[in-house]
Amino acid sequence: MLSCSLISKLSSRSVGQRSLALSFCFVPFPTTALLCVFLFHCLSRSFLSRSFLSSFFQMCFSTLPFVPSLDQQPLQAMSTKARRRLMRDFKRLQDDPPAGVSGAPTDNNIMVWNAVIFGPEGTPFEDGTFKLSLEFTENYPNRPPTVKFVSQMFHPNVYADGGICLDILQNRWSPTYDVAAILTSIQSLLDEPNPNSPANSAAAQLYQENKREYEKKVKAIVEASWLE
Repeated sequence: MLSCSLISKLSSRSVGQRSLALSFCFVPFPTTALLCVFLFHCLSRSFLSRSFLSSFFQMCFSTLPFVPSLDQQPLQAMSTKARRRLMRDFKRLQDDPPAGVSGAPTDNNIMVWNAVIFGPEGTPFEDGTFKLSLEFTENYPNRPPTVKFVSQMFHPNVYADGGICLDILQNRWSPTYDVAAILTSIQSLLDEPNPNSPANSAAAQLYQENKREYEKKVKAIVEASWLE
């Protein structure tokens, strides 16, 4: 359960960002989701900056239980081209994280990743924290991973099961794309859908014919993302 003193720290304008982040690192994992919701509440009240939150959550991925360190990977996990490439992708994400996206391999399996995309600022998806899964095969990077939204999503190019209709994950894939490129492309897709190639026909129709109702449904999934 969240302590009153921690809530007080999170709400204070004067608290240092470094001490806030360090406090978060020692919170048990089941409490993490609640803290994420509270942080976005703080953002909506202008307590915390968006740039800080993006950096903050990137750092948190390196502290959560499912994130392995480079030296914890078994030697056999590094023995194929795909696995070595994925470790380079992971290191690149840590060293030079793109704004608004985070990702990391699951514990003891470099071929399965968890990721989070933050809704782009100034769009109906703003303030959303959307979780995704990425599953790679030994053919990576010659073949794209299977990427799905784990979070609820209402979007013209997202299937009911979370699958994503995106050209770079299909016929326009290139081995030059890495995990960072995949996540930033999906983030861009959120506010730049292709209704002419719909995966969700209801969302595509609303997007084209009734933007107000479309944005209302998007706002609902943004709020739902805070509780996941």
